[in-house]
Amino acid sequence: MNLTEGPRRTATRRWPWVLAGVGMVALVWYLAGPVVGDYLDADLPTRDQMSSVASLWVAMVSLLVSTIAVWSQHRQASRSASVSVPSVADVAEQLGQAVQHQWEGEEERRRIHDPVALSLRWKAVDAFFDHKKNIGRSPARAQGRPIQLNGRLSEIAQVYLSIPSRRLVVLGSDGSGKTVLAARLALDLLQVRQPGERVPVIVSVAAWDPTTTDLAGWLTAKLARDYPGLAPARSGLPNLAAELLKAHLILPILDGFDEIPRGLRNRALKRLNDVPRMPLVLTSRPTEYTAAIGRGRVLSGAAGIELAALDLHDIEDYLSRTTRREVLRDGDHCGVWDPVLDRLREQPAHPANSAVRQALSTPLMLSLARTVYGDTPEHDPLELLDTARFPDCEAIERHLVAAYLPAVYEHADKNGRDWPPERAHRWLAHLASHLDQSDSRDIAWWRLRNGIPKVHRFWAFLVAFYPAATIGGFGLSRALHLEPVSFVGPLMGGFVAQVLANVTCVPAEGPDPARTRFDFRHRLPHLVSMLGLGLMAGLTAGSMLAWLIGPPIGSSFVIAFGLALGLSMAVTAASHSWIDIDTEVSPASALSGDRRHTILTLLQLGCAVSVFASFISGPVYGVVVGLATGLMWALTSAWGQWLVLIRLWLPLRGRLPWRTFAFLSDARDRGVLRQVGAVYQFRHARLQHYLSGADRA
Repeated sequence: MNLTEGPRRTATRRWPWVLAGVGMVALVWYLAGPVVGDYLDADLPTRDQMSSVASLWVAMVSLLVSTIAVWSQHRQASRSASVSVPSVADVAEQLGQAVQHQWEGEEERRRIHDPVALSLRWKAVDAFFDHKKNIGRSPARAQGRPIQLNGRLSEIAQVYLSIPSRRLVVLGSDGSGKTVLAARLALDLLQVRQPGERVPVIVSVAAWDPTTTDLAGWLTAKLARDYPGLAPARSGLPNLAAELLKAHLILPILDGFDEIPRGLRNRALKRLNDVPRMPLVLTSRPTEYTAAIGRGRVLSGAAGIELAALDLHDIEDYLSRTTRREVLRDGDHCGVWDPVLDRLREQPAHPANSAVRQALSTPLMLSLARTVYGDTPEHDPLELLDTARFPDCEAIERHLVAAYLPAVYEHADKNGRDWPPERAHRWLAHLASHLDQSDSRDIAWWRLRNGIPKVHRFWAFLVAFYPAATIGGFGLSRALHLEPVSFVGPLMGGFVAQVLANVTCVPAEGPDPARTRFDFRHRLPHLVSMLGLGLMAGLTAGSMLAWLIGPPIGSSFVIAFGLALGLSMAVTAASHSWIDIDTEVSPASALSGDRRHTILTLLQLGCAVSVFASFISGPVYGVVVGLATGLMWALTSAWGQWLVLIRLWLPLRGRLPWRTFAFLSDARDRGVLRQVGAVYQFRHARLQHYLSGADRA
């Protein structure tokens, strides 16, 4: 069982469904046999009768065999699923391994230990926190013992374990290393964890709405999203994330309390206080946290620490060990930062030196400075001392953020693709501005269309719908004997394309991705209702066509058309399943699932329409009209809109690259983005704000 993958599902064979499709086509041919015989060759009744009988036998045998095969397959899947539930203790062990693998990889991508970790320090904060006796879980009238909270990064696990309540709040400014500290705490706790103890799990708390969901409910959904293997593989199986919480085997490390909307923070503190015995760790910026507790509520039993700024010794030690060294003429070695560090040491009060030291006092800015100046030989850090260009600390910080992307994208990726830095900047800026408009941190491929203006979406869909609608218009105008066909077909296609483009652009948000998953038993009421609705719609449409076209279309065609449309809608209802984004493994898996579902539904709809369109306008036009109808439907799906808007429209306008998924995956590998289940997020909020224009000078 791999918790980073989705729930394992029993493999299903496709041949029963193919055989069922053959049976359905044969049944339709049997019902429409008299019409076809009259239309094609009225002088050969014997051949028509033989064909009708043969199609009936093919339909009966095919449907019987496929039904037995599907029933047997379903029974086998039910039996295998009933014995595959692991124990809670085993799941906790596997979750610990998954968390360790995840955050060791994160530290490697951030180069936290390359070659040495920063010397983060913190100090205890007594104000705005609970009484020491409550933190120490002291009994009534007992004297509370003092707790030593000061320490360094390597001591964070010991400091946390010394807190009897196991509740800790970590405060720090932007880029001060709160997430780095949380990752090190989780990894160190996993090193000393014993079986049956809690597993530390880091979760971003920014998307929590405490007005609608309590902590346990939200954690259950969040864990299932970040570790899809915890989600139930099918209905009736337990939710492993909920079982872990019930067994007290989860230590939540809630990262980003300050990112919760301001009006919800006090409510979030109340929700946390509703479970006063639950150990937890909370990270936040000081201003946001103190403002939330300023309304008279503190986090019960929680101790507090605040990360300290890096001093000159920390800066000097880190930069001297992580940047390239150059050979001087006399044979000595000199680091690229040595001239800057010498001036910071010799003249600390100089305005330029003071601004540089203040800017480099946070781990985020220090790591950006390393990337910009330590890994690219054409950049000289002495320019930071130019007071004309960088008059203060904020100017230096903006420069480091702006120079970060060109430094990161200077080299080609692991596949040899070269992303020009200026284009990568423009593409990432578009993604950041989209997040600002949607008020979310998630870069979801199916939601990127929401940031495109409606008028642009209309023109893109009009161009996409027009070819298929025109092809369908040719076939329909030929069947209705409308002359000239070369003029009426494009005219009808333009009208249909305009209607479909308007309908597709009406929703402010696009459809969510779906997946093909047959479930006749649990969807039987919906299946029956869709069968009836499709039958009524088919009979109505068939009657209108029979009235418009006249002979040789008759009652047999009307009945067959209604039955086929009803069965098509019923099969679609039975096979359609929305993808659960909270349990999806990756963006690529969600896209591939929706693509397969769209193509299968396209073929199903196209075949159904082709059979009956062939009776009206001939076999060639019938197949073309059927495929055109299926294609127009496919363009309304999540994958179809992804193709039209994200893979074509936005690249044509220079907003995104042609290989969008390859670019997003490479941005994750370069440390610009991070992947959380089926979505991406910017790794640094400061970079996102800069790209969206919120932090530019």
